Amino acid sequence: NVERCTRCRSMVMQAWNQYGTMWPVVHQQLGVRPDLGRGDLTVVPQLPSSSPIAGSNIRLGDGAVKLVQASRSGNAYSTTVDTGSAELDSVVLGHTLPRTAKVESVTLDGRKVGWQQRDTNRGLEITTRTGPGRHTVVVTAR
Repeated sequence: NVERCTRCRSMVMQAWNQYGTMWPVVHQQLGVRPDLGRGDLTVVPQLPSSSPIAGSNIRLGDGAVKLVQASRSGNAYSTTVDTGSAELDSVVLGHTLPRTAKVESVTLDGRKVGWQQRDTNRGLEITTRTGPGRHTVVVTAR
């Protein structure tokens, strides 16, 4: 189909189809927001339902995030990230809660930590900062 316009060729359609699948899952549901120019990665998932969601080998520059996983059990929202080979200086982890939720506690790798909250059109984003590696943050709501 080389004689067709560049926007009509199958390879363009395949690229847009992939982008149309990747963007909602990686960016919106898993909440992966890289800022590689500053060496930062923010991961603030928003689960579309009570079912868990995960992604692996998410390319960032010359490296990749090995794992991003989000789940919910009752009022506990969990986010696990393994930064893998991605070249990062800092990582912001958290979870998006319903807008009316009240935070009871936030733990990072099993230890209570300070956290920040931000009202967004997605809901209430609860975050804490850490370094690269494998980390799990659990946000417990009341």
